[in-house]
Amino acid sequence: MDVKSGCKIIFLMTIFLFSVIKSTNSSDSNKLNIDILYESRCPDSKNFMQRHLKRVYPKIKDMVKINYVPFGKAYSYDSNDGIRFNCQHGQRECDGNKFQSCVLDVIGSDNQDLQTDFVVCAMDFTKNPQNCAKNIGVNFKKVNECMTSNKGIQLQLKAEQDSTGIIRRSGFVPTIVYNGVYNGNDFWDSLDDFDSIVSNKLRSL
Repeated sequence: MDVKSGCKIIFLMTIFLFSVIKSTNSSDSNKLNIDILYESRCPDSKNFMQRHLKRVYPKIKDMVKINYVPFGKAYSYDSNDGIRFNCQHGQRECDGNKFQSCVLDVIGSDNQDLQTDFVVCAMDFTKNPQNCAKNIGVNFKKVNECMTSNKGIQLQLKAEQDSTGIIRRSGFVPTIVYNGVYNGNDFWDSLDDFDSIVSNKLRSL
């Protein structure tokens, strides 16, 4: 192979790789970003997940990017034992929030289907969230490491950062945010007809 041929091949490969990257980024940018701010033991959060998300997700999954944030109206505080959390529905909810944060982190944001399967299952209060994670093949060793280390605390602090300002404005859990911008009308309407709101948002992309 002469130098000119070699350079031509490299050039064509570069163009191809650039096209693939551009196509991937374009695909991601065309998706509707949805933040669902919720609490692990909140009845209203449960209702939204079971009545709306569970039904609507299969239709929209290829067109949206969902960020699940289990924290809600909780808050962190310093204690003699380090950072602790106070939750609207008690310590069981704090433990549940951290557990869900750890499982979602272990699954990874690139696997939205698996994250959604877990959240929908875990927010069915007749089921054990640990079984929800195990049944979809989540690496439970990594989840336990997260729960018993500083990682779980840091994930909850990040969830607090992502939630507190918006929850103060909405005054309600769950709160739904589209493309990073809180809109009270969209949020309240989503609790009644998530399907229609998402469909309208997708049409306007």
